[in-house]
Amino acid sequence: MLRFGNINLRLLHQGTVTSFESSPKGTHEGLSKDTRHYFELQPGFDTLRVVLAKHLVIVEGPSDELIFIKAYEDVTGRAPCQDGIDIVTMGTRNRRPLELCKLLDRSVAVLRDADDQNPEHWRDKAKDYLEKGKRQMFVGDHDDGRTLEPQMINANKSNLNELAEVIGIDEQEQLLTYMTDNKTEWAWKVAKSDKKLNYPQYIQDAI
Repeated sequence: MLRFGNINLRLLHQGTVTSFESSPKGTHEGLSKDTRHYFELQPGFDTLRVVLAKHLVIVEGPSDELIFIKAYEDVTGRAPCQDGIDIVTMGTRNRRPLELCKLLDRSVAVLRDADDQNPEHWRDKAKDYLEKGKRQMFVGDHDDGRTLEPQMINANKSNLNELAEVIGIDEQEQLLTYMTDNKTEWAWKVAKSDKKLNYPQYIQDAI
């Protein structure tokens, strides 16, 4: 597996050049030491996608990616790839790719779970790297659930029978348990369905 372990690498995005080398104290060139180490441990292909994508969306996991793709198709009538959008799964440590995106002066949309916090809690942690209209973080409303599963259920509370049918659950009361225990499976069923469902507001905002 390709990994970036060479600090001499120079990264180029639309004329902006940056480095994996750690920042000298008192400067803002290059990545911080801990972020450089983070990318050294990541698959090189995903790091290249962050640098080279025409339009970039970063999500936490496979279920988030599947639901974003399906929501984008339902809203726009097109697949994200048709519009040059690359969706990269990078877990919850989204501050790391945001730091790289800032150094490259590139646009990015980051989606993440609320995890029992207000959206501003997470945006504040990444405030040094965010820029309205360019690098934005979209977070689920904590009142609608800490993760994608309850967020999706709340978005479809007026048509839970249809959501349950798409996922293949007979009892609506079992939806949350099944979806939490089978994160990628339920998202895959939604993604391959020809039915249009409702999606959490933060996903709609990101689109």
